Amino acid sequence: MLQLNTHEETDLRSTLDGYIRVSRRGRREGERFISPGEQRRAIERWARENRVQILRWHTDMSRSGGSMDRAGLKVAISRVERGLTGGIVVACLDRFARTAVGGMSTIEKITRLGGRVVSVKENVDPDSATGRLHLGVILVIAEWQRATAAESFETAIRNAAERGLYAKRTSYGFKKDEAGRLVRDPVTASIASRIVALRAEGRGWSAMAEALIRSRIPTPTGKTRWSKTTLMGIVSSASLIGTWEGPFALRVERAWEAIVDVDLWQRANAIRGVRDDARSYADRAYAGLARCAVCRRVLTREINNTGFVSYGCAVTGCRSVAIGAHLLDDHVTRLLDSRLAWWRLKAERDDDGTIARLVAAKARADKEFSAWRDDADLRAVIGDDDYREGLKVRARWRDEAANVLTTAHAKTLGDVAEAVSEVDVRLDDLDWEARRQVAEAAVHAIWVKRSRMRGPGAANFVGERLLVEYVDSRRRHDLPHPASRTELAAVTW
Repeated sequence: MLQLNTHEETDLRSTLDGYIRVSRRGRREGERFISPGEQRRAIERWARENRVQILRWHTDMSRSGGSMDRAGLKVAISRVERGLTGGIVVACLDRFARTAVGGMSTIEKITRLGGRVVSVKENVDPDSATGRLHLGVILVIAEWQRATAAESFETAIRNAAERGLYAKRTSYGFKKDEAGRLVRDPVTASIASRIVALRAEGRGWSAMAEALIRSRIPTPTGKTRWSKTTLMGIVSSASLIGTWEGPFALRVERAWEAIVDVDLWQRANAIRGVRDDARSYADRAYAGLARCAVCRRVLTREINNTGFVSYGCAVTGCRSVAIGAHLLDDHVTRLLDSRLAWWRLKAERDDDGTIARLVAAKARADKEFSAWRDDADLRAVIGDDDYREGLKVRARWRDEAANVLTTAHAKTLGDVAEAVSEVDVRLDDLDWEARRQVAEAAVHAIWVKRSRMRGPGAANFVGERLLVEYVDSRRRHDLPHPASRTELAAVTW
């Protein structure tokens, strides 16, 4: 029987994951808004003082603390469950939860899994009875503050709605009069009506966008190129039929004069397009990671009339970079294969032989599981029930061995540990999804600059056009926020 002394191999209590949450910022400043950077610095300061290593960071942006159903938090909890981290640390408790029931039940779950939750600001220790009492009081206060703020906001919204002043930005097709009420805009109302009519006829988003561009009709923000997202937002808006939809399920019919009739609007929104399988993005291995070195934005999928797929910059005013998908994918895959091999070698070169012992333990666990699973004679002798119980036990040993190895790798390799410990083949041998997971774990960004020549010979210069920055690179260029219009300097090398 395989024995693993996990306490000796790694002390999970000294390795935690950092968790950051920010609600919708709006106009909050000062003490009312704790930025992601402030939260991270507080956690890092605490970690240094307490000699704790932060293995991974998880962030939930624009997510309310009233719900525990958050993607970043779920990933953090799953890592505790798999034994990849000793728990979660937050800058202050209301970043973790703002409901007493949700917060306490989630903390109890993490505790049952063998993890812990640390709050830097409150310095709460949920391992003790007094700590749990303190924790409960803080969560109840946070829930009360959240409920009070929500009640005040709902009252203000209802009062404004009763006066015909709706807390909503001006929808396309409307403008506000001197009293602040929504009225039809004579210019954009006819355009909005035309967009809805085109969709009701069954026109696709791309065809509609092209028609508007040819007619030289500007977008709601004054740009020349219409996007699918903009058109979908206009067509789906109930504002066009004179209906106001607000928070707390508030809805007011005939709030203002409608631009289109209800029947036309419903027919437009009943149209459902069918996604073409050929447009799936599995034909680009590094979609979302490849970026324009000039404007730093993500390169999007482009395809010409012969079916040639490429990465291209679609940013208005830039459009500086384009490269064939197969050229970029093949080159980056070779580089990443080499990097993975180097990481594996680095992880195995430890002074005391810990990694070598854990690798051997994992191999023994894999072998024992496979031998038990494939032994048909044994199953016939001991029966199905005992066979299944034995298989479950060996599966648990195998998973424990893999988790301990991954945790040990994490001390050496940080964020790329899981990718290194699991991938022992070339990337070309993996399916698209598996390759994507490895790439996202290992690569910070792939920067692409202009080619200095065109034509068939351009393939010989792919290497000099690409800069791959890995997650453990000493210098990593900042990535622009998707919603920010702030221009960053071009990436050069």
